Amino acid sequence: MTGKSPPRRRGSQARRLGEAAAAGRPKPGVSAATLATHLSCSRQYIGKLVTADVIKALPGGGFDLDECRSRYIKRLREQRAQSARSAADVEFTKAKTELLRLKVGEKTGSLIKFDDHLNIVDEMCGVMRTCLSGLPARAAGSDLLLRRRIEGVIHECLHEIADVAGRKADELRAQEGADVDDAA
Repeated sequence: MTGKSPPRRRGSQARRLGEAAAAGRPKPGVSAATLATHLSCSRQYIGKLVTADVIKALPGGGFDLDECRSRYIKRLREQRAQSARSAADVEFTKAKTELLRLKVGEKTGSLIKFDDHLNIVDEMCGVMRTCLSGLPARAAGSDLLLRRRIEGVIHECLHEIADVAGRKADELRAQEGADVDDAA
């Protein structure tokens, strides 16, 4: 021998040898505490995930970080999809229950249709106006001055009622517009 050492392997050739040697060895896993920190959960929750067969421990007792992360993300996505369906089911059930409540209320007579209500109020207002318009003649008789005073008071009352009704209608329209904006 000449005393020279064999040439050193450098660069990519050395890396390939290291990768080949690592491929033959089992991949070391991380501890449950490290996995819990990585997934932003508790060590106890990791135990629940293992029990639920969401993640699996390696034969040596550790956890494959990449595999566990991808399985955990898959689980979270499944839960989110399921909760969206659940929310839609809850909304549908609420709407169905409300419709049933309205039908029962109508059948028992505790509720009436809105159009029927408007017709009743309109009829009552018409009767009231008719009675009020005949009141000055009946109350004042032949006294024309008294009759005009009574007509003036009735006219003021009817205008006051109309003003209140107009303000309430404006409030309802504004509220309805706000509800439409909230829904959008």
